[in-house]
Amino acid sequence: ERVNSKLSTVFKNRGAKSDVRGLYWLSHTKAPAILIEVCFVDSKADTDYYIRHKDIVAKLIAEGILNKTIDNKENSEDKKMYKHTIVYDGEVDKIPATVVGWGYNDGKILICDIKDYVPGQTQNLYVIGGAACEKIGSMTKENYTMIKGNDRFDTLYKALDFIDK
Repeated sequence: ERVNSKLSTVFKNRGAKSDVRGLYWLSHTKAPAILIEVCFVDSKADTDYYIRHKDIVAKLIAEGILNKTIDNKENSEDKKMYKHTIVYDGEVDKIPATVVGWGYNDGKILICDIKDYVPGQTQNLYVIGGAACEKIGSMTKENYTMIKGNDRFDTLYKALDFIDK
């Protein structure tokens, strides 16, 4: 359950299974054992996240097994905290994402494509455009502000309205 709880911060929680009757490896071992299925390979968002962030997934599994937080020096130096993070998907939504960024000159800000987004490194998350809005729910459980329109122009106008321009 602890490993499942840790992994559910980045993947959908589908629950831990305790019925091991059909799993020879687990039902015929004397030592305590768990079989971890990290993500569904038929979920593109899950697979993409796993491929890009294997280190984070491994750290979460270790934290669940050890029942403690791992914060080594290497990770703490790499992990930057941003006051505002603006996420988009593709070149079309990069423009309105940049526009939303104009409204924030008060600290650390990150504007990035959703494929490069790392959950848990921001105070305020803004998701720009329909494609990013569809994907973000499977990537993180963080609260976020969604800015999307019916098309690219509508999204741009909503971004301008959002920053009061």
